[in-house]
Amino acid sequence: MNRLCLAALVMSACGTEPEKTSDTGTSPECATTCDLPRHRVESADDLAEIADCSCIDGEVVLAPQAGVVVDLPDLRRIYGGLVFESPFDGEVADLPSLLSVRDLKLTGAAGPGSVVELTALEAAGVVTVLGGGVTTLSLPALTRSETVRVEGAPALTGLALPALASVDRVILQSAEALTAVTMGTAVEAGDITIEANPLLDSLSGGLDKLEGDLVVTDNPVLAELPWLGSVQSTTIGALELSGNASLASVGVLERVERIDGQLKVTENPSLVTFDSLPALREIHATADPERGLDIIQNASLTTLELPLLAYVEGGITVMRNPCLDDTVIQDWPLAVAADAFIIIDNGGPEACP
Repeated sequence: MNRLCLAALVMSACGTEPEKTSDTGTSPECATTCDLPRHRVESADDLAEIADCSCIDGEVVLAPQAGVVVDLPDLRRIYGGLVFESPFDGEVADLPSLLSVRDLKLTGAAGPGSVVELTALEAAGVVTVLGGGVTTLSLPALTRSETVRVEGAPALTGLALPALASVDRVILQSAEALTAVTMGTAVEAGDITIEANPLLDSLSGGLDKLEGDLVVTDNPVLAELPWLGSVQSTTIGALELSGNASLASVGVLERVERIDGQLKVTENPSLVTFDSLPALREIHATADPERGLDIIQNASLTTLELPLLAYVEGGITVMRNPCLDDTVIQDWPLAVAADAFIIIDNGGPEACP
């Protein structure tokens, strides 16, 4: 996946600047471009200042006073950021023609029960939800973004990005109310972190390419990872599945032959079978050369299959899996031994509680 050029969300080639026109320009998208380094909308007068802008060269902060409805039907592009910073009631902002922003940010001041939906938005450099009362963020037309970040958003229950096709980084972290995330069906992604989301139980969509790390930790009700079943990559970054109490199905990454990082599966008490990497041949744990493969403390794990694994850079630790036999690695064709083996305190089916 080519890294996105954030300065060129409207581009003919990576590295070019977005097309901008003057007030007399003839572009149908930017008939009127307003040069406003930072414009804050609180009053009706603030809104009137940008009412005729089709494109804005600068940042727009929406913080309307009570009774001020933000209605900007002709606004097409914001070359800076768009910040939602006010207690919205779900009907307070209407930007039906907005196609792109450099960054989209929902901050901690957003009010309870808010639904933010930007129906036409196709591109945003960084999408960030931090705190506040927004319950749903829906971007049905968004196809590309550098980063999608949800962190500490106590009211957000749903994140809908059904058209997303390209993203460098996804971070879903400590979102206390988040239950469902929808992405596109063939996403090209870099790094993905899904961490400490106590109610997250639904991940819809699929990954076509995974070029970075996948970290899924401490999500107690997440039972499956359907995103992984469609991955076509042959090399991925680190893969960590840890502390997911309900995780029972991981999906199969049929084409992955190499992991550049650690493979870590620990403390997933509902996981019975790990056979998700049938083509894996090499693990290169360059970041932590002492920890190449960790399979630790998975209370129900009875099957661990890595039938083609021949090389591990770093140690192999398989321990405290009461239903797994200590002889499990004897079936792996390890042509190059790992730096160290720790295979202890596993029980096997007979000892399984």
